[in-house]
Amino acid sequence: MTETKGAFWIAHVKVLDAERSCNQYAALAGPAIAKHGGTFAPRGGRYVQLEATTAPQRRRALPRSTRRWPAITAPSIRRRFPMRAAHRSATSWLSRKADGNAFATRSDHAAPGAADARDEHPKPGGGLGMCRWAAYTGAPILLEEVVCRPGHSLIEQSHGATQSKTAINADGFGIAWYGERPEPGLFRDILPAWSDPNLRSITAQVRSGLFLAHVRASTGTATSRNNCHPFAVGRWSFMHNGQIGGFDRIRREVDMMIPDALYPQRRGATDSEALFLVALSEGLDEDPMGAFARAVGRLERLSRDRGVAPHVRLSAAFSDGKTLFACRYATDDFAPTLYHRWSDRFGGRAVVSEPLELGECWDAVAPGSFCVFTEGAVETRAFVPVLS
Repeated sequence: MTETKGAFWIAHVKVLDAERSCNQYAALAGPAIAKHGGTFAPRGGRYVQLEATTAPQRRRALPRSTRRWPAITAPSIRRRFPMRAAHRSATSWLSRKADGNAFATRSDHAAPGAADARDEHPKPGGGLGMCRWAAYTGAPILLEEVVCRPGHSLIEQSHGATQSKTAINADGFGIAWYGERPEPGLFRDILPAWSDPNLRSITAQVRSGLFLAHVRASTGTATSRNNCHPFAVGRWSFMHNGQIGGFDRIRREVDMMIPDALYPQRRGATDSEALFLVALSEGLDEDPMGAFARAVGRLERLSRDRGVAPHVRLSAAFSDGKTLFACRYATDDFAPTLYHRWSDRFGGRAVVSEPLELGECWDAVAPGSFCVFTEGAVETRAFVPVLS
């Protein structure tokens, strides 16, 4: 036992195995870290940070051995800091200012019934998702106004999500944006969003009036570009946060739901892409809400028959380049969170899985809702999957 009254133990370790993601390391190391009162956070590049905050009592410090953590070197730095100094050291690299982002200003008018984002945090174990995403529709803006610039931007959420099952979403990222052509532009990669300089450069130059952006935390499928969201087929783009319960058991049946004409678009292995393609086959062009309800219902039925609970948890956004659609739904009480907010300054609306500024007023979307965003207006309808 080690006396660690009022101190931080911090260890920086390097990921050696490129085939494993930061999230996979979190899953492997999590139990050992939690046992010692620790937390897991990215440090940048291929480094992660293991951090333990100790109470004024005797407690084991982080173990010196990393034998439980495959393909991770022994800690390269291990120091004991006074509590206050250590807090600054451990959190300063996470801190960002809002930098005048319009979605953070109090001058924006929240809709009636808008909730303070601090009051919308899910209760322990509930309302949690696996990825983070943000979408925008309105007057054209630079993509960075949503992806990079806010204090709790999507890049910040890639290593510091507050309303997710994991704070780290490092298994790739992607952006789909609409511009001069009906089909969206698409940029996806497998690097963590915080460590890709191309992402910051592109978002600082590209302007769009409708775009979708996503940071991924894998639920079991490989970290590959084809598995990164958003997905695009023709003029449609789609991204998703959540899971289909027991998808590994029903993957073959789900793939068989995709018609031959669309199956060449099945480039990855995720349940998200399969759901998108099934929705397209159900008539997304003619009836977006009905098609999505039928697609979710078909996958839910399979999960109920052969999968595991929770059968469906999702928050999803998709677009045809003109209208933005979003949905929040779960078969239990823990639907992934979903918010939206209008910006007078930008003349547009952000739709997000987490507010772009913590503590600001955003409109929370209730579970079992389907939203249609057009020209500044929001229409919310009850969403009930069609179980076939």
